Amino acid sequence: MLLVDATIELADGLTAEGVRPKDDDDLIAAAALKVTPAYVRDLQSEAMVLTDVGDAIACKALGVDGAYMRGLAAAGYRGLDADDVVGMKAMGVSPDYARAMNRARGSSQ
Repeated sequence: MLLVDATIELADGLTAEGVRPKDDDDLIAAAALKVTPAYVRDLQSEAMVLTDVGDAIACKALGVDGAYMRGLAAAGYRGLDADDVVGMKAMGVSPDYARAMNRARGSSQ
C-alpha cells in the first residue's frame, strides 16, 4: 500500500494558494503527486492563473512546471486556462515552438 502525506497542513497550504481541495480524493491525489503550495506558487504566472486543485494535479501529472509557464508567457501566451496549458503540454508544445508559431504568423499571441 502506498502511503501519501495528505495532511491538514497540505490542505491549508493549498487553500492559501487559492486551490482548495474539495474532498479527500483531491487531497490524496495532490499529496501523491507532490502538488505542494510551493509548486502551485511556481505555476502561477501571467500565462495562467490556477483556481482549482484538480488543474494543479493535471499540470503536475503532465510535467508542467514554472519554467514551462514562464516560457509560455515569454512567448506571448497570457491568460490561458489550465485546460489550454494541459492540452499544449500533452501535445508536446514547447515555449520555443509557441514562439516560432507566433513569429510565423506575425503575431505576439
